[in-house]
Amino acid sequence: MLKPNWTRDYVFCEPIRYANLSTSTPATSLSAFVSEQLHADFNWQDAAWVLEEWGGDAILKSVMDPQDAIRAKEMGFHAISISNHGGRQLDGEVALLDMLTSIRVATGPQFPLILDGGIRRGTDILKAIGLGANAVSFARPYLYSLAAEGVVGVRRSLEILASELKLSMALLGITNVSEITSEMVRPFKGGYRVS
Repeated sequence: MLKPNWTRDYVFCEPIRYANLSTSTPATSLSAFVSEQLHADFNWQDAAWVLEEWGGDAILKSVMDPQDAIRAKEMGFHAISISNHGGRQLDGEVALLDMLTSIRVATGPQFPLILDGGIRRGTDILKAIGLGANAVSFARPYLYSLAAEGVVGVRRSLEILASELKLSMALLGITNVSEITSEMVRPFKGGYRVS
């Protein structure tokens, strides 16, 4: 048995649930309920309505096109999240890093961009910042860590990413993420390299 702690926790601990839905939705229909909440016809009028109803800072997620980024900025969104939902929504969709630079050029240097996904190593964070992201977000690294080791695993995965980022910056002769520039990220066949 490779992961006895995980097995013990899986067998004896409470299962993971949708905390906000578990009392109001029968367990057998939870997936159907969640599916009903997702609307494929969400459009710019809906986005404007959400923005108005919210009344505060809002981030528009899943932007993958420079023109959509400009529109979101002009509508009053505080930031955008460049996301392809981990590539699971549309097989073969363009990579996030490939869109980041053109979205940065379209929105200008001051508009906050969050690269949402594709982060597996500290160098991925460095590449994203070098290509124009102000921040990154991700799910798989912490979800896998959470499943394997709980909170301890999540902390460890974040420590590893931070350590890798610091090491990569040190190897480039910098000590602060504000010193990361586009000149440090070079395209090559199939991706980007740090140099």
